[in-house]
Amino acid sequence: HAQLSQEMSIPSECLLNQLQTVE
Repeated sequence: HAQLSQEMSIPSECLLNQLQTVE
């Protein structure tokens, strides 16, 4: 599941960026 963790780590930052954009 290490790959999943890494893949989720990347989108995590993207999601945070999107949230900031909405704010």
